[in-house]
Amino acid sequence: MSRLAVSLFGHIRVEVDGHPVDLKARKVLALLGWLVANPRPHSRERIATMLWPEVDATRARANLRRALWLMNQDQLGHWIDATPETVTFVRDETEIDVVRFDAIVGGADPTLGELAAAVELYAGDFLDDLVLYDCEEWSAWARDRREDYRRQALGALQRLAQAHLDQGNAGVAERYARRQIELDHLDERAYQQLFLALARGGQRTTALGEYEALRRLLKNELSAPPSQVTDEIIAQIRTGALDGDTITAKTAVDDREKSAAAAEAEIALSAGPVPSSASGASNPYRGLFTFREEDAADFFGREEFIDQLITAVYQRPLAAVVGPSGSGKSSVIHAGLIPVLRQEHGWIIATFRPGRRPYHALAGALMPLFEAEQSETDRLLAVGRLADGLEQAPLPLMEVLERIRERQNGDPPQGSPAHFLLVIDQFEELYTLGAEAAFRERFLDTLLKAVFDQQHRPSPSFTLVFALRADFLGQMLAYRPLADALTDGDAKLGPMRRAEMTRAIVNPAHLRGVAFEPGLVARILDDVHEEPGGLPLLQFALDMLWMEQEENQLSHRAYERIGRVHGALARHAETVYADLNERDQPLARRIFVQVVRPGLS
Repeated sequence: MSRLAVSLFGHIRVEVDGHPVDLKARKVLALLGWLVANPRPHSRERIATMLWPEVDATRARANLRRALWLMNQDQLGHWIDATPETVTFVRDETEIDVVRFDAIVGGADPTLGELAAAVELYAGDFLDDLVLYDCEEWSAWARDRREDYRRQALGALQRLAQAHLDQGNAGVAERYARRQIELDHLDERAYQQLFLALARGGQRTTALGEYEALRRLLKNELSAPPSQVTDEIIAQIRTGALDGDTITAKTAVDDREKSAAAAEAEIALSAGPVPSSASGASNPYRGLFTFREEDAADFFGREEFIDQLITAVYQRPLAAVVGPSGSGKSSVIHAGLIPVLRQEHGWIIATFRPGRRPYHALAGALMPLFEAEQSETDRLLAVGRLADGLEQAPLPLMEVLERIRERQNGDPPQGSPAHFLLVIDQFEELYTLGAEAAFRERFLDTLLKAVFDQQHRPSPSFTLVFALRADFLGQMLAYRPLADALTDGDAKLGPMRRAEMTRAIVNPAHLRGVAFEPGLVARILDDVHEEPGGLPLLQFALDMLWMEQEENQLSHRAYERIGRVHGALARHAETVYADLNERDQPLARRIFVQVVRPGLS
């Protein structure tokens, strides 16, 4: 009989008789995780409603049937007992990490060996790499399970570390203490065990250094000092009076999260800048320009959204990045998504803006992938022919993409075909540059045929990503085929949280050895919080501030000099305008009046 192995801690892994099963559809993975962790009969209606809440009951049940069919195709049918009304996971002939973990940690007085085996099973958080943004019930269940398993793992690690401290196994205790810190970097009990393990292992200097690092961490992130218990342990280590007493498992500080947001403003300050000179260092801030692919190393603050977007492009044929003007949509794609995919194997990427001639823009993005060494004249002619073929419909877009995949990936590794990513930036140009509705819909149909061709595949080979200003979402959804394609396909880019904005401000300077004067980051954060669409203004102010740095420091005085966030751009514009002569100033006024397009607000 075949044997099934399922790992739900960390990266999800499924094997049948030692051979990996590649389940790529995220809803299939979610279904498997739910069934494995809850081995009892579940009504089809309940599962369908939980995993597909956005569609009606009939469509949801059909989606469930397809998911079960896919699992059966992937050799999992033996362990799925599906009746017309219920679905049950059968645990016969299975090895499941969470089941073994539950049996050990939940058992009566497990031995140290059993606890060690349990924490080895805990390779990462429960279902860590599976996110379903459209399934609130499933996500809440997974989140609760994730937190519960993490608490149990931390408890087991703490017991192991303490037991080995008591037995004099300092090296083993240190390893388990550090593992706790990996899971919760603010758990003082883990640090207390680490300090004791290091001191008892003859690493007194290292223990004191780790304490200083903890002190800075608590100050920067929580505006709190170490607890009295921690300080007492360190005092004993400093005097050499440590007598081997075990530590008391006191709660460190309960209310630290209340001050965490304010403290994040000074994250890089106490530690100081990295040891390098900033003289001649390039300006990491982009001003009013978007971050490009080559700026990826300086792009911070949107890591969580980028992870969400990466998941989407692997699993869906269409992903729309929707957000207000100035929210950083283009930067997230070009400096966040694309650089990550470039590092992966098997991605072909083309980007363009629609402009006034979207078919020519699309053809211009694709043609270099056909032939990289054409002369400019030959390329212009080829772009025109390809644009005509796409517009007049004898040449489907998907056929073009398949030919490019064949040319780019002439001898692909077996089972790893190239994945094509087509990025359309400033998608709203289809609506703002005067295209007639019939022409616009024809262009949309060209794109959507390729999208729909991929929609029912477990793993799409083509994904379309576009960035759209939120105030054009209504116009876009008015075209029903596009609205249908976007079901479960848009990623909304909201304002940055304070901690995210802190990283965007501090980290680029810190990488170049430049520090902010104490209190300046918090002041900038307060200023930008008051500015609607403040990210471009923030970047412009940081751009100006960078040029005012003195001795590798950005100061309050310089910040006032540039006009702060709300005044830096206006002050710079006034300076530029004043430098124009009397003949050019009226021309500049007319130009700006004509190019400004008021928003809906």
